[in-house]
Amino acid sequence: MSVEDLPTKEANVLKGHEGAVLAARFNANGDYCLSCGKDRTIRLWNPHRGIHIKTYKSHGREVRDVHVSPYMVKLVMGLVEKCTKIRVLVVTEVKWWQCDVLEGVLVLSTWVYGEVGALSYGAVKRMSHEKLSMKVVVDCYDGPKEGDSVTETSAKGLSLDNSKLCSCGGDRQIFYWDVATGRVIRKFRGHDSEVNAVKFNEYASVVVSAGYDQSLRAWDCRSHSTEPIQIIDTFLDSVMSVCLTKSEIIAGSVDGTVRTFDIRIGREISDNLGQPVNCISLSNDGNCILASCLDSTLRLLDRSSGELLQEYKGHTCKVSLSFKLDCCLSNTDAHVTGGSEDGFIYFWDLVDASVLSSFRAHSSVFSLHVWLSLNLRAFFTSIYGTSAAGLLVCNLATLLTSLLLEVTSVSYHPKDSCIITASVDGSIRVWKN
Repeated sequence: MSVEDLPTKEANVLKGHEGAVLAARFNANGDYCLSCGKDRTIRLWNPHRGIHIKTYKSHGREVRDVHVSPYMVKLVMGLVEKCTKIRVLVVTEVKWWQCDVLEGVLVLSTWVYGEVGALSYGAVKRMSHEKLSMKVVVDCYDGPKEGDSVTETSAKGLSLDNSKLCSCGGDRQIFYWDVATGRVIRKFRGHDSEVNAVKFNEYASVVVSAGYDQSLRAWDCRSHSTEPIQIIDTFLDSVMSVCLTKSEIIAGSVDGTVRTFDIRIGREISDNLGQPVNCISLSNDGNCILASCLDSTLRLLDRSSGELLQEYKGHTCKVSLSFKLDCCLSNTDAHVTGGSEDGFIYFWDLVDASVLSSFRAHSSVFSLHVWLSLNLRAFFTSIYGTSAAGLLVCNLATLLTSLLLEVTSVSYHPKDSCIITASVDGSIRVWKN
């Protein structure tokens, strides 16, 4: 991908949140996105058409993070694409396969774990030839035509109501939702303070949460119990971000560490970066960990050895202990992207760490920031004069108003040259090449 192919052109602006947007995430195939924020809501969007689809309300305080199950692939309320019939398969002892639409037929499958995913007809034939332990029940349905809207009722009829999302926030709870109906299936309680991040495992059967109480907690979505099935509390400060692989939990903490927990053998590996870690993300090939630190540096680590591979600088990330500043790699792993406290988005070359592009993604409150900054400085100068204390207060006022621009979230489309960004200005913006 050349510099010209980077997603730097604004395609849509999604507005509806009443306050700062703290996270925005694409779903598994990039057709939809979810956002959450200070207004205590989660919102489902079609970012490519700029359409708000659904709002989820139940949190008692701000919603800090949201994650959709890996199997939410064209299964939510919206427009049906290239589909004239739907065949529902019940499959046991088979792990998930990539979604496929073959010959105009969308094939859904439900596993013994209870997740909903998608299989192509060719994949089913291959599994049959391999004589895997499975049971297939085919139910033909003269269902929605291309362009039809999937309603809550028809979604239930098509067994589409098993797509799930999880969320967390300032009310210390993890919410487990039904996407189609907007119903809260379960509330997990156990954290002693705010919850900063949540992630589903590969099968969407377990949710792992990261909290301000210096702990990670795992929750069983299949059980009716609301108690955690595992607690990891070896951190020395707030845990800001978490990522999952098939066998590992990886978390970044304000104590300056990125810790990897191998749940197969019960081993913990700690990589000390020497700076508070604000956010982490995995490369698409799973070999690297990208960590955003509060010294305005992104650090790329080798996942297996912990070796520092590269550092990326140019953005500002110094005071974001209350908000995450997301960072991620492009879907080709060729570029690194991240937000900045001054409202900019940065793109770096993965190998040489050069800044390929930077632009102001959220500028609607820039004039307000300047106005507040100048007026607050004038106000405090009139009180404290030009003494050291006065200059300190003035600089603090400037710093606090700069948070009005902070880019809290960056999410890369899984296939296309497209990103979504969110900010404390209350907007989500869609960028394409």
